[in-house]
Amino acid sequence: MPLSITEGEMEDLLDRMKLLELDDVNPRDFVGFGMMNSETYRKKFEDIALAAKLSSEEFAMVVFLSCLIPNKKRILNHMEKLNKAGSTWYTGVKKFLELNMVQYTKEESGRNSNFSIVHVPNAFPFEAVRFWALSRSNEERTPEALLQHTWAAQLHLTDELQNIQMAWEKDFWDNTVTKGGKDYEKGFNQAYYDTKKGDSYPMRSLSGNLFRAEGGTNEKYTMADLKRYCKEFDRDEDPAAEALARQKEEEERRRNLLGEGTSYVEKVEISEEEKLKRQKQEEERKKKQAQRRREERERQKEKDKSKGAYSKGP
Repeated sequence: MPLSITEGEMEDLLDRMKLLELDDVNPRDFVGFGMMNSETYRKKFEDIALAAKLSSEEFAMVVFLSCLIPNKKRILNHMEKLNKAGSTWYTGVKKFLELNMVQYTKEESGRNSNFSIVHVPNAFPFEAVRFWALSRSNEERTPEALLQHTWAAQLHLTDELQNIQMAWEKDFWDNTVTKGGKDYEKGFNQAYYDTKKGDSYPMRSLSGNLFRAEGGTNEKYTMADLKRYCKEFDRDEDPAAEALARQKEEEERRRNLLGEGTSYVEKVEISEEEKLKRQKQEEERKKKQAQRRREERERQKEKDKSKGAYSKGP
């Protein structure tokens, strides 16, 4: 099966998205479909961005923020954190979000006047995965976590990984999402999923280039490929500092993951079973964090002893 976008097309798009401070993305700054297909959504978004005369930095930042936080109100409340000294994108992005982006399809008016923010991740799944990887800590960035996103179904995955992803998404819609708006359709819908599954998008590497499967450009991604992909984004970091915001980030990710469309919901109520599961996971996380701190203190004591012995001499 050929890829859904060629390397040349990705390069052309990358020229429009020469992005600013991606190297400075901090996971702590980020505390998740209608029946149109992804290509149609993407072209519509590009037309609106072109009409608004977005610069390459502004275009990239709108996609970046919308993939990570597909919620207009939260982005507008949150984006000030990313407005670093010397940034040139902030004013244009804020104006575009306010004038040209709406939250849900039903709020759109006119073909090329505004765009539903919930559709951005599914219009740019090859960017959604890269931006997700950039905004996660080393510990959080795993193949299993990567597959736990609705846009992951659109990647060029092997049948084995596609089944793993579909099992997660089925459980998500059947058990995690228990309540929605007036158009809410309860439970997993195979027809909607098959629309996404019909895509075969490649992933972008840390540098923005095409990330090739081990078997070659047109080969599907295996679990080994996903592990290699996640590892590519590893960096030096402070585990204790990263852990401070993790619980809040996970709650935000869950809420922001949902979009409106034929089966997507506007409001989410987490089941009691899911709450207990999260509570247990948080307890385990705290135990591991405490263990790491104890080990770090022991290592520091050993270093101090070694320094003391050296300073005294023979």
